[in-house]
Amino acid sequence: MSKKIIFSVFAIALLAVVYSLSLINGSTPVVPTNNTVSNTNVIPAENQVLSIQAKGGFSPQSSTLKAGQPLTIKFTTKNTFDCTSTVLIKSLGITKNLAPNGETLIEIPAQKAGTALKGTCSMGMYSFDILFA
Repeated sequence: MSKKIIFSVFAIALLAVVYSLSLINGSTPVVPTNNTVSNTNVIPAENQVLSIQAKGGFSPQSSTLKAGQPLTIKFTTKNTFDCTSTVLIKSLGITKNLAPNGETLIEIPAQKAGTALKGTCSMGMYSFDILFA
């Protein structure tokens, strides 16, 4: 009898975790009006571009870019179905679900010198840092 109870508790816990993850990955992106998530693959000419690979982590994990110039982050995915398929940049209020394959652009307004942005996956396990100098 106790093995059945243990198994039942384990099964319920596992279902709760799977359900929670489905809510995270299926959530609607939240993007404030002062930040733009591009729905096209057109990068404004004045923007600097940072390419980041997303799958099992982010690469590169750390980048230094010019301050005072807008930025377009180009996330590239290839069969990405892990938590890196959702990107959060909490300090700017950005949450974006990435397509499993292809490119997704996120536009970041010009930042002051010394600003550091931290991006994470949906679970906070993997991160990337951008320093503006």
